[in-house]
Amino acid sequence: MIDGMEAIDACYYFAGIVGVPPARLSLRDLWRLACGRLRQSRSEIIELSAMVWAMADYDIEAYLAFGSLDETGRGKAVKLDPELQSRVDEEIEKIRRENPGLPQVKAIK
Repeated sequence: MIDGMEAIDACYYFAGIVGVPPARLSLRDLWRLACGRLRQSRSEIIELSAMVWAMADYDIEAYLAFGSLDETGRGKAVKLDPELQSRVDEEIEKIRRENPGLPQVKAIK
């Protein structure tokens, strides 16, 4: 019994949380996946709540681009001042012109 459910019922329950078919996954695998999914959901709720309660204090566009409510992006792309960002963009374009075989990656703005 897991959370009041038989093992097979628990497998289907956890698979439903994650959105995967339960075949070929152990109950432990499904439980771990479900725990990760629930943790991610709680994290999203906290971020959304922070944005709602402090919307005037945060740059929502920066949040969408960098994924963080603080200025630095903590390990993510750093938000540069417009002049420096312009210089970086020019350098990237120069590199692309000189190396046309490089793969194209959509820039986050």
